[in-house]
Amino acid sequence: MPSELYPADGFDGTGDGPVGATVRRNLRTLLGVFLLVSAVVTAAASGINLTDVVSWSVVPPRLSPTPLTDFRLALEVGTLSGVFAAGLTLVGLLGRDARVSLSRSRRHAVVAAFAFTVGVAAGVILLPAVAEAVSRIAATSAAGLDVYWYTEVWLFFPVALGVAAATPFLLVAAVRAGVVGRFTSTRERGYAALAFVVFAACYSPADSATFVLLAAPLFVGLAAGIAWLEFR
Repeated sequence: MPSELYPADGFDGTGDGPVGATVRRNLRTLLGVFLLVSAVVTAAASGINLTDVVSWSVVPPRLSPTPLTDFRLALEVGTLSGVFAAGLTLVGLLGRDARVSLSRSRRHAVVAAFAFTVGVAAGVILLPAVAEAVSRIAATSAAGLDVYWYTEVWLFFPVALGVAAATPFLLVAAVRAGVVGRFTSTRERGYAALAFVVFAACYSPADSATFVLLAAPLFVGLAAGIAWLEFR
C-alpha cells in the first residue's frame, strides 16, 4: 500500500526499491568511501589512547591489567566511521532517483540529527551508572571483565542511544522522501533488525549483558518508528 505522504508514482513498497537500485548502481563508490574513511580514521585513532575515555573511578580495582589491543579499538572506531560515511553518501546518491524527493524529508532529517546528539549526550551522562550496573551482571560470565570491556562500553553505548533516538525520525524522513513505503514489509524490518544485531555483536564485548545493553535501545527506537508510521 503506497503512503499518502509521497506521490503514488513513487516507491510503493514492491519491486526494486530506491535503496536497492542505488546500492547496486553505486556499489563501488559506497565501498570505496567505506574503505577510505575506515582506513583514515583507524590510522588516526591508532595514535590515540582510546582507553582514556573511561572514567576509571568505576573500574573495579580487582581488574588485572590485561594487555589491550589498541589497534582493535581503533579499527572498531574506524569501521563505524566508515559505515556512517557510506550511509551519508548513500543518502546523497538516493537524491538522484526519480522516485525520491529528499526536500520533503528535510525537517525530519534535521530533527533526527538533533535527536542523535541528545541521545549521545544522554548516553555519556548515564555511562558511569550503566557500566557499574552491567558490570555486576557481566562479572559472573565466562568472558570476565577487563579495561577493554569498559572502553568498548564507553565508546559505543552513547552511539547506540543516539542512533536509537534518531531512528523514528529517520524512518519518517525515509517515508516522506519516498525511499520506503509507510507500511514497512517484514523484509525491511528484518534488514533493520539484522543491522542492529550486527552492530551490537561487533561493538560490544563477548558478553550477553553488554550485547543487550547496546541492542535493546536500537530495537526500542525501531519499534517506536514503526508504531509512529503504522498506527498514527
